[in-house]
Amino acid sequence: MRRLAFIVREVWAYDWARPGVMTGFQSTTEYFPPDYMWYSPTETSTCRDILAFTKDWLRSYYEYSDTGLTPVVVDFGAGAGKVNLIALELGFPISSAFELDESLVKLADQNYLQLVRRRKIRGKFFSFRGDATSAEDVGRLQAEIREHIGKDGSPILVAYNKNSYGADSLRKSLEALDSSFGRYVYLYQNPVHKRVLEDLGLRVHRHIQDDGLRKNRDWLIATRD
Repeated sequence: MRRLAFIVREVWAYDWARPGVMTGFQSTTEYFPPDYMWYSPTETSTCRDILAFTKDWLRSYYEYSDTGLTPVVVDFGAGAGKVNLIALELGFPISSAFELDESLVKLADQNYLQLVRRRKIRGKFFSFRGDATSAEDVGRLQAEIREHIGKDGSPILVAYNKNSYGADSLRKSLEALDSSFGRYVYLYQNPVHKRVLEDLGLRVHRHIQDDGLRKNRDWLIATRD
């Protein structure tokens, strides 16, 4: 019963409160490469905690040096776009669902439109089909962000990763980010490969660990400055 109550609260209730939105399922498609995980929705409360903390942290971390930066939340391995919707609900100005599975890309678009119609959220959204380990795909993402921000805008990428890849793929994805963005903020939920970030020289600012030993409650915030 506890497990069922948890699923209802953290997975299904999000969709029930937003008629027409569909995020609370696990995708068992064989579309993904063997080193990738299938889509599984993030816990609602954990995602909100991570993004709310990051929103406040961004304001203080860049307060004195880059006050004009526009944070762009990109969920790498977005699935149905739940992280993106929560980011927009919390007031982030722009969010993008980066996803390899074309059917999930389309679903993320549909979910966003449903939330706009029913909740009247502010902020821009765009989905993006691509492979996070591909420097070419990440470069195309960077170009599209520039289009949405405008030539006079100054974006700062806020990358979200819910343990979507193995260590090798994580390394490749970070190297792809380095080649296109130079600097960025990295949010890593269930950071089982934290060592990869440290080996590549990312600066880990805070690592939150759950006392109840629930791995998906653990997360960290890091930067490439």
